[in-house]
Amino acid sequence: MRSLYQRLKELDPVTFERLCYHLLKEQYPTTDVRHVEGGGGDEGLDLFAGDMDVGPVVWQCKAFPNGIGQSQREQIRGSLRRVLATTRPKLWVLCTSVDLDAKAYRWWQRLQQSYQDQVQLGLVSASEIVHQLLFRRTIRETFFPEAIMDVAVLRSTLAGTNGATNEELSALTADNAAQFLDRLSQRDPRFAYELMFRHDTGPTPTRNDALLTVTDDEKTINVFPRDHETLKRDPPTVNFSLAGEGVTRFQDFLKTGKPADFVPGELTGVHTAFDFLLPPDADPVNTWRLTLSQNPGQLPNFAFRTTIGEHDPVVYDLINFQTIRTGTKEAELRSISKLPFELRLIIDFSGTMNVTWEDHTTGFPVREVHRAAMALARMTNAEPVELHNLETGKRFLKLQPSTGPAPTRVKDFLRVAADAVAVSEHYGVNLNWPDIVTNQDLATLRRLKNLITGVPMPINTATVTMNKIVQIPQHLVPEHLKGAPLRFAYPPHAAVALFGTTVPLGVLEVTIPHYRIMNKDAFAAFLKHAPLGTGFTIQITATHGGIATTPPVTT
Repeated sequence: MRSLYQRLKELDPVTFERLCYHLLKEQYPTTDVRHVEGGGGDEGLDLFAGDMDVGPVVWQCKAFPNGIGQSQREQIRGSLRRVLATTRPKLWVLCTSVDLDAKAYRWWQRLQQSYQDQVQLGLVSASEIVHQLLFRRTIRETFFPEAIMDVAVLRSTLAGTNGATNEELSALTADNAAQFLDRLSQRDPRFAYELMFRHDTGPTPTRNDALLTVTDDEKTINVFPRDHETLKRDPPTVNFSLAGEGVTRFQDFLKTGKPADFVPGELTGVHTAFDFLLPPDADPVNTWRLTLSQNPGQLPNFAFRTTIGEHDPVVYDLINFQTIRTGTKEAELRSISKLPFELRLIIDFSGTMNVTWEDHTTGFPVREVHRAAMALARMTNAEPVELHNLETGKRFLKLQPSTGPAPTRVKDFLRVAADAVAVSEHYGVNLNWPDIVTNQDLATLRRLKNLITGVPMPINTATVTMNKIVQIPQHLVPEHLKGAPLRFAYPPHAAVALFGTTVPLGVLEVTIPHYRIMNKDAFAAFLKHAPLGTGFTIQITATHGGIATTPPVTT
């Protein structure tokens, strides 16, 4: 790896640009990254993605083999000034063939702050480039042949698979894996086995239905019971000794069922009846790690009728709960029914319980969200929660929360949900709760609720176009300019967006009781002299606001 850093410094500017281009094309395969030719005519950008006229992402590549001193900083500033004068990117990323020292990093952070109102600045230095090269063998070998030992090539050479096609190598791998699994079965046929190999993907998730999972740096073996009758008569055992903090964690595992990890030094003298792990005559192992956890798939589930509140309770006739863990002193249950929330119950067998509520409102109809909000408000207002076991027909437990009254955020949640239901029902639209309720959503919801309830809206100015359909006697024109209440209907095509859904407003009835006509003289002339069928737009300033309402929905 050290040679990669050195070889990176040795690249000339053009080659370094092309290396960055190919790495970016690999990192962002769906992005149209382009390379700009032109040296001094590149306008401060070497690579870019997006529309040049509407804020592209720009990468500027600087091959500085001797670090970033005063001269190099001025070159960077010059490139940045040029790109801002010609392109106005939304993100400008500096790519360098070296890492910055502490002094250069402080300078870079000051530069980012000084330009934060104009453009976001990013940095890709040598370490990030080298890290990418470790996983891009083709690019690495193209620009830096034999810079590091290729383990994959070495393995294929030793295995004699250099010339094998992908299909041949896949078949050979499958055959070897089958032989390995067959050996495991021969060692202990009471179990079925699953073998998984991984490469640069991190730990493999544990299968919930596995009895045992064994991992090392390269592979994972999941073990499943196969011969259940034999296992009942001769269950497998694991014997080990614990020391230090491991003893405390094991005791906590027995009490609560919470997963516990044990490391070498805490875990000693491992013997096991799992023959595929250790032969019967093997010496005790002192270098293994052990994780003890419960399999939720093998723990009991419950079906509860859940009543939240006392005087006007919210009742869910069926909520399924899964046991996550259980011990001698404590258990944890999690709701698994499709609801706008998830409940977690941590039950202390001494008689107390902790309830955790987690919102899962996205995509649910607003009526269901409102019902959930009422339940949450009652729960946080210290009203009782009762779980009735539908299988046994008996009360499982009754909880009396000690908190209250409901916090402001819960009250706000309940109010917004109630308003959303009112709007949904009044305008006849199906509203689903969004992932994020934006400030625009809240403002729109408030306006719609005001329209429904007839709350005066702050109409300060208005322009109204009138068509002349009758001729008004000239002696009556002054009477029409005294500011009598103005009433009109807003066009029926009006609509707004709420929670990502279009809400058609229908016809709005607007009344402005007190107002001044700003173009009064022109309006008077229109009334007196304009021919029938012509239109005129009057400009109005409301002196005491106006009222806009939606007529009742009729069928």
